[in-house]
Parts: sequence; C-alpha cells; structure tokens
Amino acid sequence: MKDLKGKMFVYNYQYRSLGGFDQTLGDLMFKADSQNQKKLLKGFPEEMQAVMDYQSYYALKREATS
Repeated sequence: MKDLKGKMFVYNYQYRSLGGFDQTLGDLMFKADSQNQKKLLKGFPEEMQAVMDYQSYYALKREATS
C-alpha cells in the first residue's frame, strides 16, 4: 500500500492532475540528476522512489528497442 502513494503521484503528474507545490515538486523530481534524487529521496521517499522506478523502467525499455 505504501507503494501506491508514489505510483499515484507519478500518475497524477503524468496526466497533469497535480497543482501548486506537488506539480512543482514533480517537475523538480523528473529533472533532478542522481545526486539530487538521493537528496529528494530523504524528504519524499515514496514519491521519489516511484519517479526513479518509472525512469529506470522506461530507460530499459528504450534500450531494448534500440
């Protein structure tokens, strides 16, 4: 169930259903480099882990199709 909070954050970010702070946080998380992702992971563990999982899944998917 803990995983669901992060997954819903990514889903809502993707479909622009967030607003205010959450939207800005999503923008920051998706643009962060690996060093800053580690810092964001401390403050927003569920959300940042879900973003990292999303990014690594699609990175692997891109590699498999190239």
